Amino acid sequence: GLFDDYLDDSNSSRTSGIRNPVVSQILRANPVCADCGNRDPDWASLNLGIILCIECSGVHRSLGVHVSKVRSLRLDTMREFEYNLLLSMGNDKVNKIWEAGLHHQKGWTKPSGGASRKAKEEWIKSKYLWKGFLEYRSEDGREHVDRVAKFSSDLFEAARRCDLSAIAEALAKGGSVEWKNKEEGGKTALHICVVNRPAEDSDVDSWKGVECAELLIQNGAKLDADDFDHHKVLDCAVLGNAKREMIEYLSSKAGV
Repeated sequence: GLFDDYLDDSNSSRTSGIRNPVVSQILRANPVCADCGNRDPDWASLNLGIILCIECSGVHRSLGVHVSKVRSLRLDTMREFEYNLLLSMGNDKVNKIWEAGLHHQKGWTKPSGGASRKAKEEWIKSKYLWKGFLEYRSEDGREHVDRVAKFSSDLFEAARRCDLSAIAEALAKGGSVEWKNKEEGGKTALHICVVNRPAEDSDVDSWKGVECAELLIQNGAKLDADDFDHHKVLDCAVLGNAKREMIEYLSSKAGV
């Protein structure tokens, strides 16, 4: 069939954390927990793109997978593209989004590593569940419905450019992965993301297309979403002459 040329052995991209050199890079790049001062964190939230200590990871797990998908970098086996997403995101980049408005909130300071579990729990819930430390601008709208519209449109445009940080910010602020752009044939952010190609003159290594698609999927984007022409995401990629790496990645995700 159409996809046979693109198939790879998906098992070959599974490696356990201990042996994987990317894990060492992730750990070096994130020397302290995203949510407290604990050193040498080795847990991760896949959909948020952060590295956590074991105690904060327990709090994250209690929020439910729709808020935070927790994995152990040392114990769990993850796919290559999941590791690459964590490597491309990381605590500094993500905290710039989730803590940008902290200065507006009187009386809040980030817990230290030695803080009580209760203090860490209050911080983590305020940050990710109630989104209390995000920075909104006046043009983002006051009402929830206005913000969803604004950030769903922002999410689509960030996905079009494959701008990982902008995708993460639009998701944090309420952009919907299910939103369909009526002016673009009913495509979702994932549909438009997968046909992005690096600019001819750009460095191929700086292209983050697969990481952007993975971030969207980790946050609920569906491969089987239809655009107005009844094209699913993989159809769009093939018809849109997507990069080979993208088609291989989508095929492995879809289990083609």
